[in-house]
Amino acid sequence: MEYKQYLIKLTDDVLAQGASDLHLIAGNKPIVRVSGVLTALISEPVLSNDDVSGLLESMVSTESKKRFSDTKELDFSWSFGDKARFRGNAYFERGSIGIALRLIPRTIRTLAELNLPQVLENFAARQQGFFLVVGR
Repeated sequence: MEYKQYLIKLTDDVLAQGASDLHLIAGNKPIVRVSGVLTALISEPVLSNDDVSGLLESMVSTESKKRFSDTKELDFSWSFGDKARFRGNAYFERGSIGIALRLIPRTIRTLAELNLPQVLENFAARQQGFFLVVGR
């Protein structure tokens, strides 16, 4: 498998579906999160440990690969040209490699676009203070 090309294809899928996350886990098909729902990309193959390792190697530097090998966890960023940026976390779980990629939006959505109440604009405009938000 040509890992860089495969990452480009997966990134295009993430963008086309409006996904917020891409999960690459050995033993599973690639998974996207769209509107909070995790969905496997059924047209894609199940990823092996070597596949996930190869995908990680195509995203990070040699130094980062060594740090991942030593610590079994790695936080990193990965950019796909001007199309997309991702925050990533690679990890070992039960002897298998996994990668979670979170899409970093190019533009910040407005309160209205996020369907948030207008009262939050007052909080965002404050220059200083401490706000505690709790729920049930």
